[in-house]
Amino acid sequence: MPNGHKTKALAFKADPDSFKEEGEIGAFSGYASVFGNVDSYGDIVEPGAFSRTMQNRIAATGRPDFVILWNHDPHEPIGVTVEMAEDERGLRVTGQLNLGVQRARETYALLKQGALSGLSIGYRTIKETVDATGIRHLKELRLYEWSPVTFPANESALIDTVKSEDLSPSAPDAPGSGTDGDPDFLHSLKALRDTLKN
Repeated sequence: MPNGHKTKALAFKADPDSFKEEGEIGAFSGYASVFGNVDSYGDIVEPGAFSRTMQNRIAATGRPDFVILWNHDPHEPIGVTVEMAEDERGLRVTGQLNLGVQRARETYALLKQGALSGLSIGYRTIKETVDATGIRHLKELRLYEWSPVTFPANESALIDTVKSEDLSPSAPDAPGSGTDGDPDFLHSLKALRDTLKN
């Protein structure tokens, strides 16, 4: 992972009753990032911030198949993005957990229970401005991954559905994280976890 990688935790609300038991495959939809509100890091993600990174990914692979990691751990991919789009509210995503992976099954069980209540994006800032109050406006971001996490930081990003049909028959069973254990990336993850514990 290149230098400058950051993570941003966002809350979602998992409704246990919305998870379908019959034919469950671990697919879920919601907002990985919400536009226009100040998060706990003093940042505002602006509309269009993800447009270029999505275009580049689709041009390279034919689909927005960003990896889903467990708690930003590059050694624990648990699924892949099958749909992604920006709308007036934020970055809407549909992810499919790979239930052939133990950690993904555990994640899905926690989602169904409602015990897991956060989403977080891993990204690098490409363009930003800072206003007179010190708030950073993130104009363009390079997205690397998004992750279910334990501790939320922004209650505006919501998960709202879990689907029982296979959304991506051609999706690989074991997507790679592309991080290769980069020490700067791992250091940033440790710093995030230490911050959340305090």
